[in-house]
Amino acid sequence: MALFLIRWLPKVLPSVKPWMSTEDIQKGKFWTSELRKTLKSHRTGVFCVTPENYMAPWLIFEAGALSNTSGTSKVIPLLLGMAPEELNASPLTLFQTSTFDRQEILRLLRSINTECDQSVDIDLLRENFEIHWPDFLNVMQEIAKQRVLGDSATINAVVRTLAHHGIQRSVSSYLIHFDSGFETHALYSTVTEVARDRLLIFGRKNRKLFDRDHNVFFSNLKTRIGRNFDFRIMFLDPDAPRDVLYQAHRDNNLDVQIRASIKQAKKVFDRQQLNFSNHHRLYRIPRTISFIVADEIVLWSSFALDEKGRAQPLTGAPFTIVSASAPLGKDMVKNFETLWGLSSRK
Repeated sequence: MALFLIRWLPKVLPSVKPWMSTEDIQKGKFWTSELRKTLKSHRTGVFCVTPENYMAPWLIFEAGALSNTSGTSKVIPLLLGMAPEELNASPLTLFQTSTFDRQEILRLLRSINTECDQSVDIDLLRENFEIHWPDFLNVMQEIAKQRVLGDSATINAVVRTLAHHGIQRSVSSYLIHFDSGFETHALYSTVTEVARDRLLIFGRKNRKLFDRDHNVFFSNLKTRIGRNFDFRIMFLDPDAPRDVLYQAHRDNNLDVQIRASIKQAKKVFDRQQLNFSNHHRLYRIPRTISFIVADEIVLWSSFALDEKGRAQPLTGAPFTIVSASAPLGKDMVKNFETLWGLSSRK
């Protein structure tokens, strides 16, 4: 993105001489000194911001260093793949952002033009922009398609697939949060498509997972298990104490619903000639969350209670994604394994 911009900008603004650290710091130079010196001598900086780097310390450092050189320096975050409101807690929210909209890019060029020692006439700027905009648009569209690996390949895959199914995200500094979509067909389609090594489900009824919407996953499950794919699912025991059932769901016939769901799940496993008892357990403890482990991430949602203290349905509820290697994720995976060892199967 930045490499393209340093070559494209002078075509529209001939007097602009862009500087980029990876291109313009000579080998063997002390890069921090060179970077500080350059930031002090320049009046405008365009910061290429994506969902993967918007909280990166180096990006925030450079933006802060440039903004502190004088009261007139311009820091322009240029956003690719995210909206301005998604910057959330990033210090970059202090600056006026630009997106890859035609008019936004034209305004960005005008802003840079005012800082040039030899500014371009506005009519010539427009003419140059019209000539070179198609190339800009084509290249940026290709860049936007590229897969960028963040802290977790599975997180990126899940986020993209959920977006494909219409579930949009909001981002914090260490968790990815969704305002809706838990226990929906879209979510189950996502995790069954993405998981390659393991899929562990700590649910209640798990009814939707065994609907025909996910026949493709189960039709391939026997082959995948033969290649060491770990698929395990936990149901709330329909014979659990009444107070546990009462707290788990507000429906009075929850035990009947769970039995029907387990019966359907067993049918699905039988059709694939898989031993259902090897892949499910029944737990009897009260709990406040439901979660899914897909490879190295955990998707979880906490129960919302009604006025009688009974859990509301989780279908469509907000949920959060966290790395399975983070403390919270580790705890959930550990709890799953512990409870699996203590629970029964029927």
